[in-house]
Amino acid sequence: MQSQSPIILLNKFFSIGSKPSPETFPELPICVLWLRFVLAIAFALYLTSSPTAGVVSILFGLNIVTFTPLLFCKMLLLADMDAWENKLTFTGVPNAVGLLLLVWVYCFTNQHEEEEAKFITTMIAQQAIQQVATFDDSVLSSEDILAGKSSNDMFDQAETHSEF
Repeated sequence: MQSQSPIILLNKFFSIGSKPSPETFPELPICVLWLRFVLAIAFALYLTSSPTAGVVSILFGLNIVTFTPLLFCKMLLLADMDAWENKLTFTGVPNAVGLLLLVWVYCFTNQHEEEEAKFITTMIAQQAIQQVATFDDSVLSSEDILAGKSSNDMFDQAETHSEF
């Protein structure tokens, strides 16, 4: 198979009504794969700017990535889907969904840096509380540990209040 320039491939891919077949356009599954990647990135960027998020949005993204290229091939290119067997149906769908999630998580994390910093600080404080509690013989509350008190402070307080 002779490789063609990207311009020729794009011209073939966007030729409306061209009725591609595996013999006339064997590169169609690769073009569909790249279309899925572009759709995944575009939808992930849309998700970061929209107020909706969650499982429903991700499932909607899965549907866009899966079925939009199929509709493009079937309705606009008039491709015979049976001739391609399953090469067009699910080529690159898991990769495109993975790319969608990767871009969405990256952009979402960049938009919420304050919450991320607060979460990290809370996790470090919780870890410090657990470490101090395991190495300390006395029972200290989390407020005492965060206030900087130690078991020696509590022992000193107990001595001053005892009446021996």
